[in-house]
Amino acid sequence: EEMIQCKLQWQEMKKILLIGGYVLEHRHQISNNLH
Repeated sequence: EEMIQCKLQWQEMKKILLIGGYVLEHRHQISNNLH
């Protein structure tokens, strides 16, 4: 049971890291589009 909990938390963390990485990579592009 604890293993499943740990797996779910890891998946959530990976998702957040992926989104965060994407935003960081495209941040300059996004800010360029805003100006």
